[in-house]
Amino acid sequence: MGLSTLPPVKDVRDLLESLLGRDVEVKDGPVWIPPAGEKILVAEFVDDDGALATLGLVDSSAGAYIGAAMGLLPPGGAQDMAKDGDLSPVVRENLYETMNIACSLFNLPGQPHVKIAALYDVGAALPPAVDAAVRRPTGRMDLAIKVAGYGEGRFSLVVAN
Repeated sequence: MGLSTLPPVKDVRDLLESLLGRDVEVKDGPVWIPPAGEKILVAEFVDDDGALATLGLVDSSAGAYIGAAMGLLPPGGAQDMAKDGDLSPVVRENLYETMNIACSLFNLPGQPHVKIAALYDVGAALPPAVDAAVRRPTGRMDLAIKVAGYGEGRFSLVVAN
């Protein structure tokens, strides 16, 4: 088995649009290494041996908009959550499910199988290996997303292995 590789931007967009049932603009963004204290949520993906393989991270805006759109919740409430960085349990669960399905972006022939192990909420302490991967400037895909009717945020995928 090889190492996980990053998917094409089009595949990320297609996945989000199919899950959210609406247009999602996805484009390459600048390198985004969240500074300490920034409101982010981090999905940890592990391989079949339980070793850290990849990460998905979103700022609180992208997390709120993805989770709310998936649950067909009103944009106004999502925008409030994005500002506060405090996602409701329903929106957080919808984001978890989105990240769980996002594993399919990595589960391709010749690559290690990955599955979601955890979704770390805003302000949660990250395990050292996860924190190091979040802050690594290489092996990442940093995207700017815009969920139609909701708003804009940042979404990154990081290969940690």
